[in-house]
Amino acid sequence: MISVWKKYVQPGMRDQRVEDLHDYYDFHRNKAEVLAKVRSDILAARHKVSAPFFLRVEKSLGMCRLVPVPTPTDAVVLQTLVESIYPAVKEKQPSQNAFYSRTHQKFVPEIEVDDAGYFWFTNWKKFSDRLYEFSSAFPYLIVTDLVNFFDNIEFRRLRNTLSALGAFDEKLIDLLFLILEQLLWRPDYLPLSGKGLPQLDFDAPRLLSHAFLFPADKFLEERSGGNFVRWVDDIDVAMQRFEDCKLLLRDFDELLMKRGLRLNTGKTKILDAAQAKIYLLPDENRFLSVLRSRIDRLLSEGKPITNERRLLAKRFRKFLKKNTGGRWDKVYKRYFTTFGHIGSKQLQQYVPQLLRDMPSVREAVFRYYTTLGPSQIRLEHLRDYIEGEHCLDDVSAFAACRVMTDWAVPPSSALRKEICDLAVRLHAREGVHLLCAVWLLAKYGTRAQLGAMIRATRNIWRNSPFHSRQIAALTPRLRSAGGVLRSVKDTLLASGQLDAVNVIINLNGLRSSGNLTKADRLYILHGEKEFAIYPLQKFLIAMDVLRSTQVSVSQKKQLKDNLMKRVKDPLYLHYFRRIAV
Repeated sequence: MISVWKKYVQPGMRDQRVEDLHDYYDFHRNKAEVLAKVRSDILAARHKVSAPFFLRVEKSLGMCRLVPVPTPTDAVVLQTLVESIYPAVKEKQPSQNAFYSRTHQKFVPEIEVDDAGYFWFTNWKKFSDRLYEFSSAFPYLIVTDLVNFFDNIEFRRLRNTLSALGAFDEKLIDLLFLILEQLLWRPDYLPLSGKGLPQLDFDAPRLLSHAFLFPADKFLEERSGGNFVRWVDDIDVAMQRFEDCKLLLRDFDELLMKRGLRLNTGKTKILDAAQAKIYLLPDENRFLSVLRSRIDRLLSEGKPITNERRLLAKRFRKFLKKNTGGRWDKVYKRYFTTFGHIGSKQLQQYVPQLLRDMPSVREAVFRYYTTLGPSQIRLEHLRDYIEGEHCLDDVSAFAACRVMTDWAVPPSSALRKEICDLAVRLHAREGVHLLCAVWLLAKYGTRAQLGAMIRATRNIWRNSPFHSRQIAALTPRLRSAGGVLRSVKDTLLASGQLDAVNVIINLNGLRSSGNLTKADRLYILHGEKEFAIYPLQKFLIAMDVLRSTQVSVSQKKQLKDNLMKRVKDPLYLHYFRRIAV
């Protein structure tokens, strides 16, 4: 389980749509002891699943799906179980044309090739290559997906599928389904329905849903002669005749009905070669890939890219006139990445409308604004979106605030005050808006603003395990405000938020250690390689350690010197300079 934490779960928790302000560093430093107890509890049939923190993610037109964020313990157990069944599932896969995402692998696919540092999924390039091959080599292409795929998977049928794939230990399968059931959203004490996989950002539901469609893969492999490709529940099939397309869809839909699934009639299309080219936009993707390579080569040689900027702008204007169906939004995201790569502000004018109307493009917009850095107009765009009536999901609100915490804003900048004013207004709202305020004030706010927020929202965070962890992570900013910190500790203990108490214990443990371990030093320094953005979580921990009277002076001096050299954020440097070691 320790290796699973290091390899999959720790990067996975950092890649959640809403992050932990302490980076789950309390769990990481005590993982051996914590996981030993978990193992003991599992063997004694005492393991209990903790309630997850649910997030709204907008799909379109305000309609959202609920995504659970599990605790580190449950994520480790779930991932360990998945690793135990993965080899057997992979061995029994009936077709090499079906793909799904192995979580948190640093792989950049062809269609997102410009998103440097963006965590994407393995196998996507193979999927894309096959799809482009079909569009040029076959007269017709079927494009379809399944209706509410994850929500319609029945546990009974899924267990039968797993049983047919291998001789898995029954107790392990029982534990796997117990965890999955407990991670489902259940309002008002409704009984379990035995249906629906939680759409959390880890491997378990993806692998299980992938295996659940093996009979569908076998059918498509036989009927299409292997000329199909599936990415989770997105399915594309190449055929020679229009009549064969209709017959295949009829029989395929009936096969799915036997498993409680249906094709999505609203998204199912039969495209001829010309329509497929318009739908997939392969020429746009090739253009962006070639142009990006040329730009990188010219920049590495110290040559100007004036012509490339002009060519990109001209091509983008033509792209905006194209049909907005198919893969249009994915190509749009690539344009944002490419314009950001060359530091162009040209796409700013489109941001308000995209944030309002296109949930699928928002992530690319936020990366674009993170790359460009702070400015008055960009702050206004983000602020107006967060406070407006079109920000309906938790993930988009937090992502917009995350852009602001990643910006390098000077301490005396007027933008800092405006960000703090925004945070003060946000903490009056519940849910993820309080988390946004915590992150913004953790970096930009004063102790007085932090104290006022904590007192005003006490009845919210004291009743939420996740919110209370974020308040506890503010401890380094509250050390000199003794009364506020004592009140936080007392409230956490009285309300039984022991996970949040562990955050404070971990911070106190780091401060009281006479000598930091090499692992703690590397963690605080954010590794040994160069980095663009120093994480807020590590800034808080670094500040707490540097102010400690028990960590050796020589270690603190060395740590501060290294931070002053490596960290580029002017506000962090301002705080570090003021700490006398």
